[in-house]
Formats: sequence, structure tokens, C-alpha cells
Amino acid sequence: MMTSSARTRLIAAISVVAALGLSIRYAATFWSDRIAQTDRPPFQGATFGDLRDATWLPVRSLLAGGDPYDTATHLQQFPYAQDFPTYAPAHLALWLPLGPLDWNGAMAAYLAVSIVVVAAIGSWGGVRALREWTGRPGSPAAVVAAAGAGVTALWLARMVTAAVGPGQPSVVYALVAAPAVLGVRRGSVAVGLITLTCLKPQVGLAVFLVLLAQRRWREAAGGVLLAGGVSLVVAVVLADGFGGLPGFIGTFLRNVQTASSVRVSAVTVEERIDLEASLLDLGLRPGGLVLGAVTVAGLALVYVVVRWSERRGLRATGAVLGLGVALLPIYHISYDASWLLLPLAVCVGELHRRQGDRWLWWAAPGLAALAVATWLARWHGFDVLFGTGTGVLAQRVLLVAGLLATAAGLVLADRARTRVVAGVTTAH
Repeated sequence: MMTSSARTRLIAAISVVAALGLSIRYAATFWSDRIAQTDRPPFQGATFGDLRDATWLPVRSLLAGGDPYDTATHLQQFPYAQDFPTYAPAHLALWLPLGPLDWNGAMAAYLAVSIVVVAAIGSWGGVRALREWTGRPGSPAAVVAAAGAGVTALWLARMVTAAVGPGQPSVVYALVAAPAVLGVRRGSVAVGLITLTCLKPQVGLAVFLVLLAQRRWREAAGGVLLAGGVSLVVAVVLADGFGGLPGFIGTFLRNVQTASSVRVSAVTVEERIDLEASLLDLGLRPGGLVLGAVTVAGLALVYVVVRWSERRGLRATGAVLGLGVALLPIYHISYDASWLLLPLAVCVGELHRRQGDRWLWWAAPGLAALAVATWLARWHGFDVLFGTGTGVLAQRVLLVAGLLATAAGLVLADRARTRVVAGVTTAH
């Protein structure tokens, strides 16, 4: 009969083989489906289109003395490309090494970085979830098994492959949000992770609010200031000196406006999961004041739900609720929900170990809906069975339902605990 330690070693071996196998499989698939350098969108399932248009060409434009934020000029220079999304200027600095590479070299470098990021974040998340569930580090074999399981789970999630395949830098910025908000031991590492999230403004904003609610002001300020400082340097280069900064700011703001209009029609609302996209999909066009009020209320709610969780010692639970709510009030493509994958696993362990299984049972239906929304939604099978766009529609519905059910379950569990404590106090 197999002993417990032997079983753990077997599971570790299986998880490592699965993680390696999936990494190799997706790397080979993405490489074989790559676009040519001058292919025009839509790419019909071909890979690395976003890498070319959101990273490689803008970096090459920067190195050549151009300004990729100037949409009209940029598209004249690269007529086969999509417009440059409004990433922070520090985004160009991070990916600067891709600029001198030819197209094949840039694709290979990006693919290698993505595989390393998925492996690192997945391993960290698996080990963190194991420790949260058991309350102890675990044996070396258990740690390896958890790390392999974390990497495997990320590769099996449609959200991750839907970002890595097109060459989205979001796979880096969204995935690192998990260790940024769940906390790492070294403050300097946390600041670095927070800086990365700030390179995609809507990701950085959500992470910043979660950190404020966690009372981690110093780390939050450090990440924002570092991202802002690097962005300022890049902006000065793009503006040809400090004297050109006012003109660059105007160009940057026009990029925000034109990019939004382009994405409503070209990228299609069907790829987005925020509330505005849901309303547009229903044929409703809310006014600016309404959208502004929804945005402010939604961002305030992020802070409220995280503070509520923090006061009860539930950091991972607060991260799930905060990052989940943050997907609704501002522009988000469906794969941004990948930042929930690992916090969900850690949250389950946290509720099990710190509050007892009763809390976990109360929250289980909502957490299950969120897991499906982030792990399975946008699966191609939805579109095949029910029509184009139903995968993202299912994700929107499951996301809202999961957040409401999770919050309701936690509140009910908290009230039940309060009544028990009050009863014990009265009895004494």
C-alpha cells in the first residue's frame, strides 16, 4: 500500500510533468500560429498581433524618435497596425530590449518572458495556497506538487492563454497583481510588483486602492512613484525635452480619447466585462455623468470591501472582493480577470483555516461562480454552442453573481459568528 509520502512524491511528479508539458505545448502552438510582421487585423486566431501593435512597434517608434501616442502619425508610419493603447510611458521602457530585435526575435523573447512569468507566479500562488490551507510550509514534495499545480492551473485557464497568445503585456501586469496585493516578504519586491501593475493604468489603479485599504501606504506610494518617475523620463524623451512636455500631455490625452473610440468599434464591446460594455451591449448608452458616478462609486466600493475583510483578518478574501469589484466600473478586457485566479485559491485556504469551514461553506457558491468566471469563461465552447460573444456574456453574469453571493455569504457568516460570541458573553 502506498504511503502518504510516496503519494505526495507521485503527485509532485505528475504536477511537474503537467506544468512542463503545458508550457511546451502552448509555446509550440503560439509559435506555429504567429502572424507575419505586416499582417493586418483581424488576425483570426493567429498569435502575437497585440505584441506587435502594443509593444514592439511602439518601442521601435520610440527608438527611432517617433511618438506612438500620436495615433494619426503612428498609423501612417505603420498602416498595417492597430493604434497604440494608452499604457503608461514606462511600459515602453520595460520592453525596450525588444526594440532592436527583428520580429522573430521579439516574438521569441516575449514568449520566453511570458512562460517565465506564468511559471513564477503560478508556482508562488500554488505554494501560498498550500501554506494558507495547512498553516505550515509543507514537505519539499508537497511544495513541488503545489508549485506544479499552480502553473498547471494558470495554463489551463482560458484567461491566461487568451492573453499570452495575442502577445498581451497584460499577462504580466494582471498576474503580478496577485502577489502585489496578497503581500510578499520583501518590501522592495512588493514595490517592484506594484510598479509593474501601474504600467497598465486600470490594473494599477485597482491594486493601488486595495493597498490603501490594506494600510500599505508606503509600498503603494513607492510603486506609483517609481512607475511615474520612469514614465516621466520616457515622456521627456518623447517630447524632445522638458519644453515639449505640454504638447506631449495633449497628445497623450488625445490618445486616450481616440483609443477609446477605436476600441468601442474595432476591438468590439463583446471582449469587455466592465459595466459600460454590458450596457452598450444591451443597446444602452449612458451619459458621461452617469458613467462618472458609477466609476466613483465602484472604486469607493473596492476600498470598502477590502477594509471590511482586513478588519476580520481576511487579506486574500479582501483581495478577491476588491479586484473583482474593480473589474466593473472601469474599462477591462475579459482576460484582465486573470488577476483573480490565484487569490481565489488562497482565499479558500484562508477561510478554511482562519474562520472555520462554516465560513467557507457560506462563501462557497459565490467563490465557485467567480472561479468559473475567471477559469472557464471565454472558453471557445461557449461561442460554438451558444453563439459568438456568449463566453464573455457568461463571464459578466458569473462575475457579478459571484461577487454578490460571496459578499452575502461572508456577511451572513460574520453575523452568525457575532451572535455566537454575544451568546457566549451573555452566558458568562
